[in-house]
Amino acid sequence: MPKRPSAPESALFRQHKKDGFLLLKNKRYKEALSPLKDALNLAPSNAKILSGLAFATRKIGMFDESIKYYQAILAVTPEDCQTLCGIGDCLKGRKQWAEAIRYFEKALAINPKDEYSLTGLGDAYRGNNQEEEAIEVWKKLIAFNPNNTYVLTRLGDRYRMKKAWNEAIQYYQKVLALNASDIFALTGIGDCYRGTERSQEAMAVWTKIIGVAPNNKYILGRLADMYRKERSWREAIHYYEKVLTIDNVDPYALTGLYCTYLLGLSDKAKAAEIEKRIAKLDSLNVKKILLIKLGDTYRYENKLAEAKECYRELLAIDPANTAAHEKLQALS
Repeated sequence: MPKRPSAPESALFRQHKKDGFLLLKNKRYKEALSPLKDALNLAPSNAKILSGLAFATRKIGMFDESIKYYQAILAVTPEDCQTLCGIGDCLKGRKQWAEAIRYFEKALAINPKDEYSLTGLGDAYRGNNQEEEAIEVWKKLIAFNPNNTYVLTRLGDRYRMKKAWNEAIQYYQKVLALNASDIFALTGIGDCYRGTERSQEAMAVWTKIIGVAPNNKYILGRLADMYRKERSWREAIHYYEKVLTIDNVDPYALTGLYCTYLLGLSDKAKAAEIEKRIAKLDSLNVKKILLIKLGDTYRYENKLAEAKECYRELLAIDPANTAAHEKLQALS
């Protein structure tokens, strides 16, 4: 029979446990490891402590160690749905999608309606490029809980990636009916409006996001690009400059600003200044961004021959560039 811990050890265990879980509650995951490990030394098979350590290590990306803690729990309770999901999450973190799918499926075999398991399985399918399976799983989850905004947004994202704009918009609108300020849904629906050439609606949505998150450089960049497309040059410059106050080497803002000055305002001196800043980035990726933006700006100006030349030049250095293929084909 194992020796029972003495009273002082028991009190010490409780103190370590209390300290560790308080740190977990405050999301101080790395700091929580020490008291939780001290507690585990006093009670090596305590499932709550093992679970806390598994959670903390997973949160800070220590996936191998986290899996060991989860497996220690499974050795005692092999059909623990939450623990199986924890391992699935670690495998997702390591991008071992097929293995993650297996663990989420094990969890669902125990509880077929578990929302966390269904969400994780959908994410793992998506990571494994099984788009249709991901959509099917998330739709099943929405049947159980139609107000799950995370999954509604995921469904919107999947349909948006497929350019099924109307279906995507419907899912984003369901999210916004529950939370009108949801930035992910607002971003997605704005992108759908842009995809369907509903420029004014896209700009209205993105302006709303800036009202909530004024330093969101990606949305500021979208607004700048849209104003450039609409030939509202000064507004485009305003938003590009806002991006550059946040990140002064942002390649999208610099290349957009260059196109605006060069082709929009015919300000060659200003364009030359921006070109020097772009040259300092010295990146093939920056060149590709510049070519797509130049091509688009020529297209907005109805200079189609120049636009085609930009897209062709881009394809010469990046033959698999889908956007360039589609834009060139649209001009043929």
